[in-house]
Amino acid sequence: MLAITWKVLCEACQRFCRLTLYMQSICVSARLTPYVTVAAPAASGIINDSIYAQDCRFADPTVSFTGLDLWKRNLQLLVPFLVEPRIQLLSLKNLGYSKTGAQQLKAEWTLQTCLSLPWRPVISILGSTVYTLSREGNKVVEHVEGWNVTPVQALLAVFTPGHARS
Repeated sequence: MLAITWKVLCEACQRFCRLTLYMQSICVSARLTPYVTVAAPAASGIINDSIYAQDCRFADPTVSFTGLDLWKRNLQLLVPFLVEPRIQLLSLKNLGYSKTGAQQLKAEWTLQTCLSLPWRPVISILGSTVYTLSREGNKVVEHVEGWNVTPVQALLAVFTPGHARS
């Protein structure tokens, strides 16, 4: 009888731990959703420091680096070239756990903008970002983007004439 009770108690504890981790991921999702939807960092340059670890790894199809401060500097150089950027969040999903046991969330989004260059190239990307969360504190420790275009296609889009200036 004691063994069955111990087993039931262990199973209850495991369910509680899974529920706690799930609730933590929902809290991060709740903090992440308005951030991705309203003030997407790639388009606005506004970064919500509270959700990122200082040593976060950032990657997209063209570059990969570590450090929140470096990402901020990169965005400060990029954002002035974006003309009326529009980002739409299509979905935000809980992917579960990585092989290392870290919680992962995936945002799918679209980005549409023109670049502030004389030929006004149009940038239109369907993309996704996988956010890997830390185990302690639920901060983003990896921010990895994927796009529906290759790096070469993205570069060619920069040199393709878009809308004429009005």
